[in-house]
Amino acid sequence: MDIKNEARKHLLFFLLKVMDDSYTQNEFENFFILTYQDTDLETIRQLTLKIIKPSYESNIFKRKQISSEDKVWIEGVISDLKSASVLE
Repeated sequence: MDIKNEARKHLLFFLLKVMDDSYTQNEFENFFILTYQDTDLETIRQLTLKIIKPSYESNIFKRKQISSEDKVWIEGVISDLKSASVLE
């Protein structure tokens, strides 16, 4: 098993969910506590968290609106991950 490829795929699938706004609170919380061993992937994870970090109003998970510039950045990362990953 190629661990680095699996990590890229994990990140890719989460970013795809971010783009179509389909990630759950549980998926966000898992992504929040996750740490990638790969420096580049970890940097992307941290930047993504800054973009999507929700607010909690009365303990209700409320997604943050993503700016068009951030969407363009995420789309670029998705494209890069797709080209670098072996998707099976």
